[in-house]
Amino acid sequence: MSSLSRPGSVWSMKLTIIPLIAALSFASETQYALASEPACTRPEVNKFLEDSRGAIQFEGTYFPSPEARFLPAKIDGRDVQWMGASWYGPLSGAIFLLDCDGNRIAASNLGAVKKLRFGPILRVGQTLEITHIPGTAAGESYSNVSLVVFDGKAIKTLWDHLASDSVAMLGTEYDDRFRWQYSPDGQTIKVTGRRKVGSSGDSENGWTAGTTHALPQETYCWSGVENKFSTCR
Repeated sequence: MSSLSRPGSVWSMKLTIIPLIAALSFASETQYALASEPACTRPEVNKFLEDSRGAIQFEGTYFPSPEARFLPAKIDGRDVQWMGASWYGPLSGAIFLLDCDGNRIAASNLGAVKKLRFGPILRVGQTLEITHIPGTAAGESYSNVSLVVFDGKAIKTLWDHLASDSVAMLGTEYDDRFRWQYSPDGQTIKVTGRRKVGSSGDSENGWTAGTTHALPQETYCWSGVENKFSTCR
């Protein structure tokens, strides 16, 4: 009998343990993969957009290089999914609410969606925070952040603000970046920002070229009457 098969030997124990570890490892990886899979059906992006032309008032020939981001959610106990889409030629996009089978419930053409995450829970329901590019302009590149909610019929915007703004035009050059924070109860949004002045300087504020400055803080309060955020009084 060889030493590898001798009962009680170290090699025998190793040969028994190694397959067990491999099996446990495989089971763990399989469970993780199953847990990470989306519970809802994600539609084929291009076909879905083609079928949604009327809902987002799209009149282009086709959707160049379409992309989509998904975020599973629950609304009134129902499994749904948010889908943020973007495409090029020119850069544009839209936000959609889908059922778990991938069928469109509602849509809004906010612009090219770059990021989705949940916002605060308000009386009107769980909000969605969307970072998006609403459009393009010569000499300017900007993005917005919006809080939206599904009101049972449509996607409603509760708050909208610049997330970033880069301007490079004759006599004007700056780069603005903003950060926003929700209060624990979700009733207030505080926005802070910083401006990096370009080579032209900022004559309006008296800031010299190449300097960075804090922008005035802004605070927005929730209005239960208007069901939206407005500048606090």
